[in-house]
Amino acid sequence: MKETAPNSAPEVEEAITGDAAPAAHATQQDFNEILRDGLWLIFAFVGAAYLGITFMHMTFLEPAMAKVMIPIAAASSTLGFGLSFLLKRHTVPHQWAHPLLCAGTLILACNVTAHVAVSQDPAELTNYLFIMVAIGLFFLSPFWLALSISVYVGLWTLAAFAVASNDVLMSHLYFEFNAFVLTIAAFTIRRRAHRRNIILQKQIMAREQELEGALRQVYLQNMAEKHSRAKSEFLANMNHELRTPLNAIIGFAEIMKGQMFGPLSERYREYVDDILMSGRNLLNVVNDILDLSKIETDAADCETEPFDLSEPLESSLNLAQSRRRASDLTFVFEPGHHAATVYSDRRRLKQILINLLSNAVKFTPAGGTITLRSSEFSDGRILFEIEDTGIGMSEEQIAMALDPFWKADSAYATQFGGTGLGLTIAHRFVRQLGGDLTIHSTPEHGTNVQFWLPMQRPELAQAG
Repeated sequence: MKETAPNSAPEVEEAITGDAAPAAHATQQDFNEILRDGLWLIFAFVGAAYLGITFMHMTFLEPAMAKVMIPIAAASSTLGFGLSFLLKRHTVPHQWAHPLLCAGTLILACNVTAHVAVSQDPAELTNYLFIMVAIGLFFLSPFWLALSISVYVGLWTLAAFAVASNDVLMSHLYFEFNAFVLTIAAFTIRRRAHRRNIILQKQIMAREQELEGALRQVYLQNMAEKHSRAKSEFLANMNHELRTPLNAIIGFAEIMKGQMFGPLSERYREYVDDILMSGRNLLNVVNDILDLSKIETDAADCETEPFDLSEPLESSLNLAQSRRRASDLTFVFEPGHHAATVYSDRRRLKQILINLLSNAVKFTPAGGTITLRSSEFSDGRILFEIEDTGIGMSEEQIAMALDPFWKADSAYATQFGGTGLGLTIAHRFVRQLGGDLTIHSTPEHGTNVQFWLPMQRPELAQAG
């Protein structure tokens, strides 16, 4: 099958790159700038041409004609060189490009008209043909092309009717018409060629900008990931360094509390309780930060195994009840699941439940109630709910509750401290296990945290 060449700039771009080109178009400003960039060279040629014509006039013209034509040619040469020098040294606004070229065309036409008027020779009318063709070769604006041709036709008409007979006039009209056709053809071809180049250049620039932006985005993303990994690795290393002395402090405090080395006075027992509580709280903070750093560095692997769902639920609830503040709270356990054995990460599930129950204990005033529920969906998912009658959260606080290190801006939240990582870690572990977590809360009316996990039964796992 015969292949056809692309006819438009977008087709050329697509043929080169193999992809659709971005939308682009050429404006008159683009054409003006192309002409402006080469205008100094055009006037340099005009100056050089009329310098040569000046010497030719000095050599070949009769003295009477030379007295008139030599100053005109010399002035035209000087003007051409002067404009060329100025345009080379200084950048003019693009709007001036075509008016300056029109002025240059007028200089040429006036020279030819003066020569015809002085010589009264109809043969000199042929010089107008070069001007007509030059107009088509250099102009890139339809308006200024039409204006220059109009001025040119006016000067040619005055000169032709003044020196040519009817027969000679018809002959010159024929040549002028052909020159006009060539002018329009040259103008059209050059303008279309420049339009295609302009569009291709704009498309290339757009692609380069897109590529530069994409590379910049990739660079910034890589730098952000690198910094995040460095931060998380630093936190993980620091946490490991802190755990060793903390475990020693907690261990010796537990020994002292058990009075293994002899009885302690009431005063020292209180000191030991304070040391033990502070050490455990600090260890919890360190563990939370370590868990978060593992999640951010993708080092927190899940260990999926079959286990009895009742065990993590009951042990998490028992641990929450053993907290110091939990003695004044009422705990309710409402198991609604029927699957005895499920497949998931037992340790992660237990940590999720402990984090959520600890938050509920922390922000529920004395006399409040904390409820732990579970229910099974028909599609194999299990829903967990931790509901409390605590201080609750506003919609703005709910929106920020899953951000790391965020704390509710209230005196109650400040009183009980914490890192603000419990909800964040729970949410990320839930997502890691393939589930999702949502928060429903109203200020002064408590909070309900729900999360579901995909826990297959043994027969479903075998069927899959």
